[in-house]
Formats: sequence, C-alpha cells, structure tokens
Amino acid sequence: MKYRQKGYQEENTETKEPPKESRAKQELGFGSRPSPRIETRYTEVTRCSNCSTIVDTTLSIGFNEQCKKCGNYLHSCKNCRYFDPGARFECQKPIEMRVAKKSEGNMCLQFSMKVSVEKQQAQESKKVVKESISPGKLAFDALFKK
Repeated sequence: MKYRQKGYQEENTETKEPPKESRAKQELGFGSRPSPRIETRYTEVTRCSNCSTIVDTTLSIGFNEQCKKCGNYLHSCKNCRYFDPGARFECQKPIEMRVAKKSEGNMCLQFSMKVSVEKQQAQESKKVVKESISPGKLAFDALFKK
C-alpha cells in the first residue's frame, strides 16, 4: 500500500448503507414536503423617466401628454425606447436633426414608449415569508431598533 492514510482505497464490503440523503428521502417520501422556493413573476411596466411613476399605456401617448405626478412630457427622447446616449444624435433610429433638450416634448414620429420588465412577487409568497419569521427574531429586531 503506497499511502498509509486511514481509509485510503478501503472498501467496507460488510455493511453497505445507503447515503444519508437517500435514507431521508425514503423516510419522508420524495416530494412530500412543500417546496420553500418562492415563484418570481415578471411584468412589463412603463415608467416616467423623471419621477419613475408607472404610466398607463393602454392608449397611445400623444404629443402633449404629461406625467400626472411631475408634469414632464411623456412624448420625449428620454422616454423613447430608441434613446441611446452613445448613438449619433443620441437616437438609434436615423434622424436628420439632433433634439437639444431630451426631457422636453417633441414631435418625433418614430417615438415608441420605453417598456421595461420588472420582478413582481405574488402576494401569497410575501405572506409566507412574513409568517416564517420566529417570534424570537422579531423580539431581537425590536430590541436593537432605533
């Protein structure tokens, strides 16, 4: 035997026990416990570039539409999906003239409102997370709360 460490290339042929994981699965029955995984859902959202409020885009956005919260024009370069600060005239589409003020309204015919995909957790999963916090943890957090 080249290496003298205990257990090197030794096979215990007398008692072959299944690994602990497979025993636990056999005792509980595979899949009998509910999964602790929280399902994540995604939604498409349109937001104002100035104040980040959600904009209702069920109707098309007109040239003079303004944000209800901050009053900024929604038909502007900063709200357009083709706005790119690294591109020529800061637009991915070929335009003839540069628009000087990107946050003000304009009459661009190639305008398309920017849509982003954001995470949204189900209301049920939020309840499960809140209920799983132990009372001891809540007392500890309350003790050190400012």
